[in-house]
Amino acid sequence: FERIAPPKQLPRIPGFIKDAQKQNPNIQKWGLIGYCWGGKMTSLLGAESLFKAGVQTSPAMVDPEDASKVKIPMAVLASKEESADDIKKYEANLTTKKHVETFDDQLHGFM
Repeated sequence: FERIAPPKQLPRIPGFIKDAQKQNPNIQKWGLIGYCWGGKMTSLLGAESLFKAGVQTSPAMVDPEDASKVKIPMAVLASKEESADDIKKYEANLTTKKHVETFDDQLHGFM
């Protein structure tokens, strides 16, 4: 996991978006959606102005401190297997437009 840890992958994203914009010049705004590990990436990338909105589903590695850095509207869709306490703290720390909901009848990954 260390090799693909989210902080190590973050520097790759701006170049990826730049290349995607070259291929799709008609797309002017970008959003994020992250499942599990991607939820952590979405949370961390939410501090960037490169994206206009983000969605996390079954987010992994939820850190309430990350939420205070988020600058874009964020939705967090958690399952019963994510820490309810961490999700509540994350929501409390979000200062942007937000929608946070826990689905108590769903497993991680909404399987």
